[in-house]
Amino acid sequence: MEIFSLKNQWINLLFIIRFTLLSMSSKPATLALRSNENDMLALLSLKDQLVGDSHGVLTSWNASFHCCQWQGVQCGRRHQRVVSLNMSGLSLAGFISPAIGNLTFLREVDFSYNKLQGTIPREIGHLKRLVYLSLNFNHLNGEILEELSNCSNLQEIAFTDNNITGEIPVSLGDMKNLINLHLAGNLLIGGIPASLGNISTLKVLSLQDNKLKGTIPSSLGKLSNLEYMYIGGNKLSGSVPPVHNFSSLLVLDAAENQLSGNLPPEIGCTCPNLEGIFIALNQLTGEIPRSISNISSLELFDIALNGFTGSVPENMGNLRNLLVLNIPGNYLGSGKPGDLSFLSYLSNCSRLQSLGINYNHLYGVIPDSIANFSICLEELLMGDNQIIGRIPQGIGNLINLDLMEMKGTFIAGEIPFPLKSSKS
Repeated sequence: MEIFSLKNQWINLLFIIRFTLLSMSSKPATLALRSNENDMLALLSLKDQLVGDSHGVLTSWNASFHCCQWQGVQCGRRHQRVVSLNMSGLSLAGFISPAIGNLTFLREVDFSYNKLQGTIPREIGHLKRLVYLSLNFNHLNGEILEELSNCSNLQEIAFTDNNITGEIPVSLGDMKNLINLHLAGNLLIGGIPASLGNISTLKVLSLQDNKLKGTIPSSLGKLSNLEYMYIGGNKLSGSVPPVHNFSSLLVLDAAENQLSGNLPPEIGCTCPNLEGIFIALNQLTGEIPRSISNISSLELFDIALNGFTGSVPENMGNLRNLLVLNIPGNYLGSGKPGDLSFLSYLSNCSRLQSLGINYNHLYGVIPDSIANFSICLEELLMGDNQIIGRIPQGIGNLINLDLMEMKGTFIAGEIPFPLKSSKS
């Protein structure tokens, strides 16, 4: 009996010690434990809505491990709260559970390269600490959330290649920390909100391959930090985007729209760091600005299938980094001798790989200096012009030339021997 009584006293003492220790611990720590449990429950709710885990990542999401040890989950060191969720490229299908909004310490969410369906949960707007949100390359539908503007710390929104519909919310212009906005390859309609011009931090604006229409807001000209503007593959009209403050711009892609008017004559001075200009398949007119030659960094210049007129500037030969010059399908040239004089200057472009001048009104004889073109040249497209005379014998020096197209010209004589094995 005494032994039994002693045992009971020991158990009671142990209970008192445990209770005392628990009482001594701080209240925030107790809340942290409870919150950590809430994170686990939120993750399990996410798991319940996901299928097709061919990589077996979600098998670790069970009670055998602390949720901070689950694959794809990262927790903060201090509070052990979930701060990152990386589920990219796991072939996951199903839906994103609204429970994601309960992971209030989340800073990064990446569900890209999966097969997710359904809409983007509005509860994501509860994630005030969120910095990075990538849902690229899924099958998500519905509209872009107005609630995203509540995530004031967001630096990147990436929804590329989904089935997202509706208009781009005006409220996105309130996101003062946004750096990258990727909305390409969706079914977006309406115009580009002028409010996007308020995001002074923006470096990447990717809106291509949607169904956007209307003019390009002049307010975008305020984006002095913008480096990449992708707005091609839409139904945009009006003039080319304003370029007055685009000294940081590296790529301008406005191809496959309904843009009209001239290419700004000052573009080579106000955009001195451009590496790529893509404005093919529009309704642009006027001459190729001579200021283009100031863009020493330019690698790709594509104005195909527009209505450009006049001569091809000879100073294009100043573009020493040029890889691709593509100007077919315009009305360039006068139909008089001298139209092809610019070719002699292009021999200075020592990196040139592709030259397309076909389907224009260019007249004349191919200069012998074409033999001095870069040996990197792989494509030379000159057909459907008023080119006369013979192909210069020295063109055989272009040892990497794979495709030479001369159909629809008035070229006479034989093809130089070194080219007989290539396509012509």
